[in-house]
Amino acid sequence: MIGKNHTLSVDINNLCDEDIPDQRSFEKWLNCALANVNHHLVSEYSLFELSVNIISADEIKTMNNNFRQYNKVTNVLSFPSKMSDVMAWPADQVYHLGDIVICSSQLNTEASEQEKSIQSHWCHMTIHGFLHLFDYDHMNNKDARKMEDLEIIICGKLGFSDPYK
Repeated sequence: MIGKNHTLSVDINNLCDEDIPDQRSFEKWLNCALANVNHHLVSEYSLFELSVNIISADEIKTMNNNFRQYNKVTNVLSFPSKMSDVMAWPADQVYHLGDIVICSSQLNTEASEQEKSIQSHWCHMTIHGFLHLFDYDHMNNKDARKMEDLEIIICGKLGFSDPYK
């Protein structure tokens, strides 16, 4: 969907003791997602960065309660920077997309319960969190369908099956 070259720097911070996918996997997934996002940021900027923080169930439950008023563990939270909304960000500078927070124990539990491979579920949830940084959402059926369709396309391009089946 994008016509120019983009560079994405990904900072992975594993703040818990569980195994997670390697840096290369995250970069592959996120670069594929970036190449398929239709958003004004990808036409305005070419240099991007984001952080992915891997945290415990207790930590994500607290964050989910503080930021979304849901007092429960969730799999992924996203915090878009929205820098271009508040200031004229120079097009030749690295644009910080925001932060993705993932609960590794929740993702691993979900993968097991849904009989999915750990790798495919991590890929899906990383892409899901990434799309939230670009204003994709699932608060109504129309937006959910749009987001899910894009997740299915990206996962397919990465060799994974439809994450919703």
